[in-house]
Amino acid sequence: MKKIILFLLTVALALGGLGFAHAAVTDAQDELLVYPTLQLGDPEELAGLTASMTFACGDHLRWHTDYAFGGGTETEFVYHAAPIRESVVYDRTRMNVGFSGGFGSSTSGGYFSLPASEYSSLFRAVAATTGDGESMTMNLKMADHVTEYLPDFDLSYEDDRRECRMSLSLHGMITGDNWYEEEGNYREFFSAFRFPVREDHIVSVTVGKDDGGRIVSLEMNSENGPELRFISDVTAQGIWFVPVFQTLDGTPLHYASPEGHGIYFMPWQKTGTIRYTDGDKDRVQPDVEQAKRIFPLEEGLIIESMEIDAEAGEAWMLTREGSAYFLTSCDLNSGGTLARIEVLPHDPGAEDSYARFMLDEDYVLVTAQENLALVDLTTRGLVLTAPDVRDQQFGAAWYYDPDSGSLRFDGEQLVLINTTYHRDGTFWAAAFRQGELAYYGEYDCSIMRGNDDFYYSAVTVNETPITLK
Repeated sequence: MKKIILFLLTVALALGGLGFAHAAVTDAQDELLVYPTLQLGDPEELAGLTASMTFACGDHLRWHTDYAFGGGTETEFVYHAAPIRESVVYDRTRMNVGFSGGFGSSTSGGYFSLPASEYSSLFRAVAATTGDGESMTMNLKMADHVTEYLPDFDLSYEDDRRECRMSLSLHGMITGDNWYEEEGNYREFFSAFRFPVREDHIVSVTVGKDDGGRIVSLEMNSENGPELRFISDVTAQGIWFVPVFQTLDGTPLHYASPEGHGIYFMPWQKTGTIRYTDGDKDRVQPDVEQAKRIFPLEEGLIIESMEIDAEAGEAWMLTREGSAYFLTSCDLNSGGTLARIEVLPHDPGAEDSYARFMLDEDYVLVTAQENLALVDLTTRGLVLTAPDVRDQQFGAAWYYDPDSGSLRFDGEQLVLINTTYHRDGTFWAAAFRQGELAYYGEYDCSIMRGNDDFYYSAVTVNETPITLK
């Protein structure tokens, strides 16, 4: 049936007939079916609910489909003569700090001079034992050459009045490719926030030389280094951030900072003017000297996940403390705590899974160690806990996304639904009640399936969110 539909569409498009194309498909709408491929538990848990989704094929074809759980499928087919092209908006606001894990670089006709820097010492040590025309690899104790980590740093912000672009990398520091002006601000920042090199940190360093003894290739890989990342929010006022410095197993590590561990605010400072044809903008960089801690945190606190919303003046934080996970709401204006909720138990003897939370309009969904919890944003109270989907393709921990799925809670029952990658089905749904997973189902659609690989890959359901009605 699907081949017939798409054949008719091909003919219709070739003829350029909107009415013919619509008629060709609507004549066969009864054949577009959504159906379950796997059902565990009681399917009646979803009775009365409808999944609403849109299938897309190229720039012209859309199937707006409603599937009533336990019932039928209704579809409105639309052919758009003018192409529908989804506009991609690239977020130009970000602050990324962390370790790249290593890099590799080689030249073509040139060579590396290794400017004086902390990390260059590692390569000079290997270069000293590398013969002309040879390549040498050595495992080195990093602390013998470097006292503090210099992580990759990427900061970008732009609005109608100001603009910031800073991007510095370990590769650039070793090869001398970083901009001097940016590196000055970078050095100032990492003089205020210093992350000492671990005594047991081993790196693999490779140096290659040409026949004339010049260095033509460099490579470094970390064998057992720690994790460093910054949780941040960048706005017109400045940057809110908290460093997370820990071992690979999640144990917090000490670092130096102006006022101790916590959430910091750092305003912009003007460093120049950028001339554009439609007006000027201030060139800005973070004012490191004005960095201020606005919410203190215990240094040994294990932060599993955190989101900072400077516009709302709030930060949500999921922490692991002893035998429990806690969800905390921090007031960025007063420095106080708005809510602190024990959401799930932590089993230190169990294999840890990735713990996270998702803000979803009226609720916060928390997942950790194959369990989930739901917190009401209005009451700031815990309203449900249950085991997550286990031993199946999909579940809340990895496959629920508020941007593409839908969450519904009626006071007793939590329903999650999300689209899938089309080769693994069309969507999945799960219903939870206090202490139990009441239902789990995977669903597919006839228009997604066929014997022809071209048709199989041409139709998608991921372009718009799936919703519950």
